[in-house]
Amino acid sequence: METLPRIVVCGSGNAGTAIAADCALMGFVVDLFELPALEAQLRPIREAGGVVITDTSESVSGKTGFAPLSRITSDPAEVVPDGD
Repeated sequence: METLPRIVVCGSGNAGTAIAADCALMGFVVDLFELPALEAQLRPIREAGGVVITDTSESVSGKTGFAPLSRITSDPAEVVPDGD
């Protein structure tokens, strides 16, 4: 069985969260990183444990639903060493 790469998405703006969610819905293990100065943007994502993609979202995968994220952090040491 092939193991999918672990993805680290840097940035929790609209594009970063969309990429993270889409990749998670495609089956990848996804970590989300944001700069410490912008950590407040992580709060709702962290509280939810991920991101919701709705049927009105324009995702590459075309998948919808809750996309769990493995780690959501502002500490690069938590995610960068494990990213593929």
